[in-house]
Amino acid sequence: MEFINLYTKQTINTDDYLVTFVDEFTGEVKENRRVLDKRIRKLWFRSQMPEAVILTDVQEVSRQTPDAMPVPTMLAHARIVTAGNAVLAENWSLRQSVSMEGESPFGYYTEAAINAAVDRCLIDLGFVVAEELEKAPSVNPTPDVLPQQQAIADIEQLIESDEEANAPVAALSYDRTTPVDEILKVMDAATARTVVFENGRYRGKTVGEVYESTKDANGFSGKLGWFADNYRTNNILVAACIIVNPNNR
Repeated sequence: MEFINLYTKQTINTDDYLVTFVDEFTGEVKENRRVLDKRIRKLWFRSQMPEAVILTDVQEVSRQTPDAMPVPTMLAHARIVTAGNAVLAENWSLRQSVSMEGESPFGYYTEAAINAAVDRCLIDLGFVVAEELEKAPSVNPTPDVLPQQQAIADIEQLIESDEEANAPVAALSYDRTTPVDEILKVMDAATARTVVFENGRYRGKTVGEVYESTKDANGFSGKLGWFADNYRTNNILVAACIIVNPNNR
C-alpha cells in the first residue's frame, strides 16, 4: 500500500514500516506476524483525511488483582470526527500501571491507553494493510495477565508521532458528585459500559458485564434499574446504569 505524505509530499510504502506483532493483552511476540507501525498508520490517516479530528478523554479507574490489591488503571476513549462534528469512528482501551519484576511501576499507562484507543479507531476506518488481516487479533483480554506481559503490551502501545505527543487530552467534565442529569449529557454508551462497580455483589465488574448477565428477554436489567433508582454514593455509576439499560432512558 502506498500513500502521499501530506506534509512532505513523498510517497510512503507501508511495506517498509511493518513491525513484529505483540499481542495487545498477553504481551506474546508473534514473529511470523507483522503489523503497521502506529506512527505510519496515523500519518496515512492524516494524509487521507486532513480535515478529520481525533478527540480523546481519559478516566482513571481501579481494578483488583487476584490478591485483591487495587491497580491504577486508565480508561481512554477516542473518537474521530469530521469538521462538522459527525462521528466517523469511536473506540476505547484500558491500560494498567504494572511493573516488571524488580522495577518501579510502569508510568505511561495513560499514554498507552490513549494510543491503543486511537489506533483502534484508525483500524475501524480502514487504515489497515493486508498483512494485518491474515489473522484477527483477540478482542477479549486474558483474565489473569501477568504484569510482565501487560508491561510489554503497554510499551508496544507507546509508539506515537510528534503530533500525538503534543495533542491536548480533553479532561472529563464530571466526577462522582456531579448531578446525574449533567453526566448524562456528556457520557457516551461506550464509556458507560466500562464503569466499574466499587463494592457489593458486583464489585470489580463493569456495568456492561452486569447488564449482559442480568438482562431479560426484552433487554431490561432489573439490577441496573435498581442501581439507577436507588444508588446515591457514585453518580457516575448511576448515570452509566441509566445509559446502558435501554428501558431506563
